[in-house]
Amino acid sequence: MEDGRIHVLMSLFDIYNENEPDQPSHTIAEYLLTHFESIGSMTLQEVMDAGFVSRSGVRRFCQSIGMENFSALRNQAGEWEEFRHYYLAAASSPQDYKMPPRQAMVEIFDSVDKLQQDGVLQRLSQRASASSKVVLFSAESSAGAMTDFQYAMLVSGKLVQLVTECKPSVEAVRSLGPQDLLLVVSSSGSFALRQRALVESSGATKVLVTANDEPELHASYDEVILMGPPLAEHVAPHRVYALFGTAYLMNRLLEDYVSE
Repeated sequence: MEDGRIHVLMSLFDIYNENEPDQPSHTIAEYLLTHFESIGSMTLQEVMDAGFVSRSGVRRFCQSIGMENFSALRNQAGEWEEFRHYYLAAASSPQDYKMPPRQAMVEIFDSVDKLQQDGVLQRLSQRASASSKVVLFSAESSAGAMTDFQYAMLVSGKLVQLVTECKPSVEAVRSLGPQDLLLVVSSSGSFALRQRALVESSGATKVLVTANDEPELHASYDEVILMGPPLAEHVAPHRVYALFGTAYLMNRLLEDYVSE
């Protein structure tokens, strides 16, 4: 999937983690991850030498992560700064936020509790129960929480599919019809904006979970579930919402689902 795929780093980590150290794919992934900061100037020969593979071997590797060739992979060099900002900016500038992360988590959790008390999560659980097929379309930053929810839903009697930018399936989203549910999880809204065309191409009922209160973002959805104080208020870094807020919300949603 070239449609909307941007997180090559996540795909490289998958290959690095899942393959044995003596496999060429592991070696290539290790080299690219170690030197990703300079991938924009990296040569094909350097990768061939590092992985002990031919030109066609590098091409096959690139295609395995959704890139047509090594040139397309090098064009993803901007991911390095994106990831640096996501993981390090908040940690190095805590003064940019209104409260410490622990206090911010309490604010976010309280907002999720109110969603449950107001019946918002119950309505979503009923949608999921009544839908023929449910696809979770998630930003990579929340994929861990969504994977856990997918497992929990299976043992609760409902098989749902998880689609992320790292493990994409365009057709899984596009092929959904009016009897299906597409649940998009994008705490900052960036993922939802990148995937707007794909989301709008789906015939499913569309629900967005986000901390972004911009009306423009919401226009493509049948329902929007706002989590926590809006990100624009700078209460907490995006990561706090993506990691802890999403996990807590999905756990509360699961509670409503199993109680039906």
